[in-house]
Amino acid sequence: MNSEELPNYKKNALAQVYLTPLAVQQQLNTDFERALWHFPENFSTEPLNLEEIKNHTQEILLAILKKGEQELLKILYFVDIPEKDFYSILGTPDFIDLLSEKIIIREAYKIFLRHKFGNHSAKM
Repeated sequence: MNSEELPNYKKNALAQVYLTPLAVQQQLNTDFERALWHFPENFSTEPLNLEEIKNHTQEILLAILKKGEQELLKILYFVDIPEKDFYSILGTPDFIDLLSEKIIIREAYKIFLRHKFGNHSAKM
């Protein structure tokens, strides 16, 4: 992810991943569990770096794709990925990589907004 190419809100979200990776991991875990998909047991208790978070997210996305489009759409709904963002990368050779980045940025942005507007206890 090249930060020069990102809009400001995405830069803030990306910074959130580096500042509080565990919070991002917990938000990922929350949203994926709502769709009945699970990260490894220690995913929401041990901080990982961005590359490790991406790798775990990509592994789950590959498993979700094997189950079908409806499963993937369910995850995108819970994470709140806009349909146009999804369709803009669909069919690209690095689809899973791009999708995992979009998901991580969106989850980090949720945390950024929660902190910015003071609702620290509520889950999005």
